[in-house]
Amino acid sequence: IKLVIKRYESQGFQCEKVILVTHSMGGLVARAVIHPKMGNLSDKVLGIVHGVMPAIGAGATYKRMRCGFEDPGLVSLSPKSSIAAKVLGNFGREVTAILGNAQGGLELLPSQAYGDHWLRAMQGDKTLMSLPRNGDPYQEIYKVRGKWYSLLQEEWLNPARVTDGPNFLKSADLLDKAKAFHSEIRTTYHPLGYAHYG
Repeated sequence: IKLVIKRYESQGFQCEKVILVTHSMGGLVARAVIHPKMGNLSDKVLGIVHGVMPAIGAGATYKRMRCGFEDPGLVSLSPKSSIAAKVLGNFGREVTAILGNAQGGLELLPSQAYGDHWLRAMQGDKTLMSLPRNGDPYQEIYKVRGKWYSLLQEEWLNPARVTDGPNFLKSADLLDKAKAFHSEIRTTYHPLGYAHYG
């Protein structure tokens, strides 16, 4: 941001601030940019336009890490298949190998601000179980081991079986960092912020 402003000023333009236009996780990054303990650049940002920002997380991230992008076009190599499925994986084991080892990917998960009872096991109209119950999806879902609803399938984290490579404890540490990030930016929004979704 500082370099962009400096470049325009060196070309003779008046440029004191920028407008950030974000998509998805870029919205979280922009909020970190203006946060006083992170980017501390709120005085250089005139406003922010957020497109489909997972402001408090996205339940779809949990689903993708468990099920993949479930893109039938990928299997048949159809031109209609999704780019996300091609990059991140058509199956849960492929997506988990990427997002489970990346703090940024884990920052897309529902945060504490997402609320309770968003993960439900249903039978017809009856809810058999719902989580989280105590406001902490990191402890109640993401870092739980050996349950059908556990986020991190340990065998999926290190598909290459690299010695001293990715593992549950390293991913749990990344989840702790994602949780701290979520907590830090929870109330950080630019006063001239706009959002849209599609």
